Amino acid sequence: MTTTTEVAKIADRWLSAKRAEKDANDKRLEIEKEIVELLGCPKEGTEKTIAENFCVRVKGVMNPTLDEEALAEVLPLLPDDQTAVYVKHKTSTPGLKKLEAEQPEAYKILCRAMTLKPGKPSINVELKGENK
Repeated sequence: MTTTTEVAKIADRWLSAKRAEKDANDKRLEIEKEIVELLGCPKEGTEKTIAENFCVRVKGVMNPTLDEEALAEVLPLLPDDQTAVYVKHKTSTPGLKKLEAEQPEAYKILCRAMTLKPGKPSINVELKGENK
């Protein structure tokens, strides 16, 4: 049987690790900002700098987004075989639960094209009286 002392000890270790992780992440992000200030950042692609026994790579990335209204106007003008824009089907957990509850036969049909995989468990530990 698990005791409250065991739970308290592991919860304390988890909180300590979580704080250390956040501190380390914050520090790494600060250092990355310094690296970009020092070396610059290409608009796209990777630039490599060798310094003594270090190889530092800075990669620039452009993340395109689409305006759905404008896309609806221009998509019919593009060739049918274009591969620059595609539709990606995603599931909605609330929508799946609603479909399963309200239309179980339709849900069973959808299940033929769906795989369920367990996700990473979500853990949260707080000290009593501590606000986020």
